[in-house]
Amino acid sequence: MIIPGPKTRSYWSVAARPGQFGAAVFNAAFSAVEMDAIYQPFGIEDNIGGFVAALRLLKICGCGVSMPFKERIMQHMDELSEEARLIGAVNTVVNNDGLLVGHNTDIDGVSAALSSLALGQVDTVLVLGAGGVAKAAVLALSKAGIGKIMIASRHPERVCNRIAGVNVSILNWEQRSTCVASLVINATPVGMHPDEFQTPLHSDWLGQFGAVIDLVPKPTPTLMISESKAAGLPAVGGEAAALGQALRQFELYTGQPAPEEVMRKAAAALINKET
Repeated sequence: MIIPGPKTRSYWSVAARPGQFGAAVFNAAFSAVEMDAIYQPFGIEDNIGGFVAALRLLKICGCGVSMPFKERIMQHMDELSEEARLIGAVNTVVNNDGLLVGHNTDIDGVSAALSSLALGQVDTVLVLGAGGVAKAAVLALSKAGIGKIMIASRHPERVCNRIAGVNVSILNWEQRSTCVASLVINATPVGMHPDEFQTPLHSDWLGQFGAVIDLVPKPTPTLMISESKAAGLPAVGGEAAALGQALRQFELYTGQPAPEEVMRKAAAALINKET
């Protein structure tokens, strides 16, 4: 753990399985804009309430939130952004002079991944999963003007036909094998390290889709992305979404535009190091 100086602005992240992405891109960004600030990741098994208490006590300026705490941390916030309320999950905490405000920038991440594909007209999208990331995907797709959105979940009985205020069609998990769509988005943790040999879609089913987005951030590429590209499909992995949401987080943390190219290069360097 790095001990910051008395005037250093401290930013944290919390996850069950913390990675180095945030530290790599944010510390590079702070250096680029000559800001005396540091970003440090932390892993906890439970007790998100105690972690939030530490944020308050130590006057941490902001915090990124990953699984499985995005929904559980909401009750500890003083205020929520509109996006966080709609999605029912928080992935970014900003400390405004002791007032903790919960935001959700996963929407920005999904939008960035969607833009990177440059697909043109997208009529129908299948979203795999129904958690906070899936809800962010639904809202991002709605903002992009996509009218027909389907959700495939292991527990369809728990899913409302309005997610983040958007009408969706609900499918059983098994129906993903026969669904046809312009785009499929994996918003589940299936395929995430250390279970990188798993995929939510069998390779034989990929022909039913026009393009693929896998929001799993690590490994790069995931098995789903590798198989999609092998099948000749336009495909983008979680690194595009991770960068997109981090750019928005930087703006929320600092009140200034993010140094996008610096953060992009830092993300690429980390990926090259890990692969």
